[in-house]
Amino acid sequence: MSISEKIADYIRQRKEEKLEAVEKNITKLKKALEESNDEEIHTKLDKEIEKKLEIEEKFEPVKWLTDAAIRAKQIQFVTHGIKYLHPDAKGTQILAEQQEASGYVCTFSIDNVQLDVVGNAASLDLQKLLMIECEGVTVLDCVRQNTMALFLPFTQDENLIEHWQQGFIEVTKPANLQSHVYAKQLYWPLEDNQYHLLLPLFASSLNHEVYQDIQESRFSEASKAARDAKKKNEHHEFPTVFYPQVAIQSFGGTKPQNISLLNSQRKGASYLLSCAPPNWKRQDKPPLGYRSIFTHYFDYRLTFWVKNLSGFLKSVQHEATKKAYKDKRASKVFLIIGEIFNDVANMERFEAGWSQRTDCLLSRAEQLWLDPHRQAIDESFKHDYEQGDWQHEVANNFARWLTRNFEKNKLNMGDGEHQELAHVFLKELQLMN
Repeated sequence: MSISEKIADYIRQRKEEKLEAVEKNITKLKKALEESNDEEIHTKLDKEIEKKLEIEEKFEPVKWLTDAAIRAKQIQFVTHGIKYLHPDAKGTQILAEQQEASGYVCTFSIDNVQLDVVGNAASLDLQKLLMIECEGVTVLDCVRQNTMALFLPFTQDENLIEHWQQGFIEVTKPANLQSHVYAKQLYWPLEDNQYHLLLPLFASSLNHEVYQDIQESRFSEASKAARDAKKKNEHHEFPTVFYPQVAIQSFGGTKPQNISLLNSQRKGASYLLSCAPPNWKRQDKPPLGYRSIFTHYFDYRLTFWVKNLSGFLKSVQHEATKKAYKDKRASKVFLIIGEIFNDVANMERFEAGWSQRTDCLLSRAEQLWLDPHRQAIDESFKHDYEQGDWQHEVANNFARWLTRNFEKNKLNMGDGEHQELAHVFLKELQLMN
């Protein structure tokens, strides 16, 4: 079937849709006349027949195409719409011409861009006419290339064909460039107190492509079959595709067709993909290669908290005897100890006996602290653990590590401070165990 024949078929289908209800009414009225020769029924029948004749006349290809060419200015083919920003916005809408993709995801990344249509919803039937396709070429393509042969089967009047083409080409022409009070606007400063007014628009065609991809991955038969195969741990030729953390934005409320044609096809829904940075999950490993858990391991993980405590101690050196400052200092120390015990609690997930590895350089005391489940497989280890002397060594290691960090921050600590830190840590360690 040629593209001209498809146009004729489309017009015929439109006529039949309009005639269907009228012909049903005519049939009912004729049956009613068989039962009763009522004058009122005759009048109604005459009106329906007249309506049928008007429809048939209106849908004669030449008349319908002439009317369609006049109505074409009521709609516009676009790739970027403005009514997505606000339903009452009336600024410029853009039909972006095909260019080479820039390396970024954009409208030009799509192989076959599906154009959106905005304007009078009553004239959206023209979109279907202009998108009629034959061998990869649409009616709109022919109109833009000024191909008169497209319409020759309907009339030999070249002036009339030119009138049709000039009317249909209006769907690709934007109105005068203008912004609107309801649109998003960026005033970009230039020299001499001048500026560019930038109008960011909604990429409707790109958004529709994303919507269709997500719908395909969720609801197509192939996707459903692939997910079922995955659940059964079976092979499937079609991959399973998931879009995590997708949000839905709606446009147009109960009348999505007032925004655009593609928005109406999506029933107002538009998918938003998450652009949040990845939430990396730390993959904890046993502290191998360290001579002490505090050096390097906690040096790295607790840098912020130790610096915070050091900064506080510097700021209150002359008021360190006041109770309020002592309480705040104690709370910051307990915060560091709490972070340490949180990390140590996570280490209990490691396989029992990891401290027996040759690359574990920790002291015996810290092995007893960090690998308590080793008791189940090592009697000597269990005996040392139950003695409890190792706790004092661990507490001293903590105090030595923290005071060394204070010294790096130019804070001098004596034996008294060391003993106090060791005592606080030992008390918490004994409570934990």
